[in-house]
Amino acid sequence: MRTLLALSSVLALSASASAQVTHWRMVKGPSVEQTADDTQPTLPTGWSVGVYVRTQSPGDAAAVSISGGGILGSIPLTLEGDTWVLEADFGGQGSMNKVFPSATQYTLGLTGGTLGTLFQPLVLGPEQYPNPPFLTGSTWSDVQSHDPAAPFTLTWNNPGPLTQASGVSVLEIFDGSDASILSQIAVGGTTAGIIPGCTLAPNQSYEGFLEFTNANNIDGSTGFGVDGTTSHNVGLDFTIATNAAAAVEVIRAGTPANPIAFLPGTTGPVIGSDWDPVVDHTTFVPDAIADFVAVSMAPSNIPSPVGTFLCGLTPFLVVPSPAPGARFAIEIPNDCSYVGGTLSTQAGSLDLFFGVQLANAIDVTIGML
Repeated sequence: MRTLLALSSVLALSASASAQVTHWRMVKGPSVEQTADDTQPTLPTGWSVGVYVRTQSPGDAAAVSISGGGILGSIPLTLEGDTWVLEADFGGQGSMNKVFPSATQYTLGLTGGTLGTLFQPLVLGPEQYPNPPFLTGSTWSDVQSHDPAAPFTLTWNNPGPLTQASGVSVLEIFDGSDASILSQIAVGGTTAGIIPGCTLAPNQSYEGFLEFTNANNIDGSTGFGVDGTTSHNVGLDFTIATNAAAAVEVIRAGTPANPIAFLPGTTGPVIGSDWDPVVDHTTFVPDAIADFVAVSMAPSNIPSPVGTFLCGLTPFLVVPSPAPGARFAIEIPNDCSYVGGTLSTQAGSLDLFFGVQLANAIDVTIGML
C-alpha cells in the first residue's frame, strides 16, 4: 500500500551515524482516496501494516523478523536494498487487528551478520488515528491540470491534535514506475506543501500521497541501540496530471510578405536544449554566403527595401549559422523560469555582394517539450 511505501523516507528522521541499526519503525493504518474538490474521504480503500529496519550495511544482519501481537510464531522481513521490510495489506480493520492489534507488545529480532543477535521490544500504542487527510479548496482539480513549469502550493486540512502533538505530515509524489519524485516531511499541524516548478515532467500522470501520522518514540537503548517509532497513520491517495508545456513555433511573413524560407527546428525551443531552425535556400538567396537569426522580445512589422523587419530594428541577439543552409544552434538555458516566455525571431541572408535579404519570422513560445 502507498501508506507504507511513503514511510520509508520518514525513517531517516531517526537515523544515527554511529549505530549499526540506523533506524526502525512500525506503522499501521488505513488509506483513503480523493476524487473531488474539498471532500474528506470517509471509507478506507485498504488497511496496511509496515515494519522497517535499516542497518548500515546489508551484512550487518542475515535475518530480521517480528513476533508478538496476534502473530503465530514470527513473520520474516525481506531485505530490499539496505532496509528490511514487511508490508502487509488487509481488506478491513478487523482482519488487520487480528494479526497486528494495537496496545500490544511486539519484538523485532535481528540475527546473523556482524551484529549477531539483537532483540528490540516495542509496544504499539492505542489505536488512535489522525484526521483523514484531504486536499482543500480547488487543489484537487487544480492538480488534474497542473502546469509543471510553475511552482504550485497544495493545501490540505488540519491533521488534528494527534499529529500536532507528536506526528508529521508527509507529502510524496510518485511517477508511473513508482519512483519517488518528491518527498516532503513537516512536523505538527502543517497544512500546505509546495511542488517546485519543473519538478514534474510535462504531459504525464503521477500519484500523489499525503499522510498524517500519530507517532510514539520507542527507546532502543536495551535493543537495537537506536530509538525507533511506532505510529498510527492515515494516508490519502490522489492523482496528478501535468499539462504539455510544449514549445510553439509560428511562422509569420509580415506585410508586405517576406519569403517563407526560415523553417522551424527539428524540435521546438525547449529549455536545456539547442533550437535548430534553418534557412532554405532553394529559392531564397541561392548564392548566400551567410545566414543569421535576429531575436527580439516582441514582434514588429516595418517595411524596408530589404524586406519587412519583423523583429524590430534593434534585436537584442543576432546568431550566425555555421554555414549557409546549415541549421542554427540557439541555446535555450535550462531554466524553468523561461517556460512560457515568448520571443520573435527572424532570419536573413547575405548574398555574394554582401546585400541583406530578410526572410519570414518565427514567433516562439519556450516550452519543456
